[in-house]
Amino acid sequence: MKKTIYIVLLLIDVGLMVYTGYYIVTHPTVPASAVVATVDTEATSTPQELPKNIKTFPLTSGEKITVEETNPLGASLSTLTVAIESNGSTSPISLETDKVTNIFTADLNQDSFEELVIISTAQGSGSYGDAAIFTTKEKPNLTLVHIPIITENDIKKGGLFEGYLGHDSFSVASGTLVREYPIYNATDTNSSPTGATKKIYYTITEKDKVYSVTFSDSLATSTNTIQVTPKSASLPATTWVWTSSTQGGVTSKAPEGKFVLTFGGDMKFFSTTDCNNVFGTATSTKDTLQLKSTLATSLVCEGSKESVYASLLSKTKTYSITNNELTLVLGDKDALTFKKR
Repeated sequence: MKKTIYIVLLLIDVGLMVYTGYYIVTHPTVPASAVVATVDTEATSTPQELPKNIKTFPLTSGEKITVEETNPLGASLSTLTVAIESNGSTSPISLETDKVTNIFTADLNQDSFEELVIISTAQGSGSYGDAAIFTTKEKPNLTLVHIPIITENDIKKGGLFEGYLGHDSFSVASGTLVREYPIYNATDTNSSPTGATKKIYYTITEKDKVYSVTFSDSLATSTNTIQVTPKSASLPATTWVWTSSTQGGVTSKAPEGKFVLTFGGDMKFFSTTDCNNVFGTATSTKDTLQLKSTLATSLVCEGSKESVYASLLSKTKTYSITNNELTLVLGDKDALTFKKR
């Protein structure tokens, strides 16, 4: 009897072993790590969209510059596409720079054409800055302004960039691009400059439509003087829209379409503003122009530029009309600019 029971139990064990082997063959298991690896592979294969940053910069001519910046995720470089949007044909410019930290427009050589300035900063410990400049004078295309490369000799003792180790900042002063940086002495660490700060001025020159920058450690005032010659002894009966003002050589955009100046044949003028209306008389000779204005209404408007505008008009000394553009000259570096309506 016991022998029979042992035989039965042995047969049951053999049967279980056979079934278990069959199940393993027909139902293979997958390690958890393999599942995770499969999911990660699929995730990284999905294309990652590059973020875009599009900026526009209106020009006094009525056109505008569009700058499209694309940065790959985590990259230390900026890829830019730059173009003037106008009715004429234009060729976009593509360039790659260090990380862009600022973009602006300014008339850097006082020729009534704005320059586009792109400031970039390297992502290393020195945070070395750089500038790319494009002039709009050769519209409808932008023209690169050639900027000298800073060499090792430039930063040595006695060089124009003596003590330069990066950490630049850029600004516009008196219509000129200015680069400012801390001066490093021989024993200074990168994080602790002990010298003063130094300014380098960018002067733009043009010859045969080739534009170049000359570095200087002093501000050249001769290139920032507004020089005009009156067209006649009296202003024609015309209407003009204020587009920009230049003060101390720095040009800023006027409120768009708000200030409209109309001259009558009797040497009287009338102007709308962003608040009240202004009227007055103009006294003109071959070499001078004076405007005397009075408010036609007396509204109080918060944030209005009217008082500034009227004050600037009263400082007019002479004028010129060139290519449907009126310039009221207030001083060597001060002017109001209008376009014909």
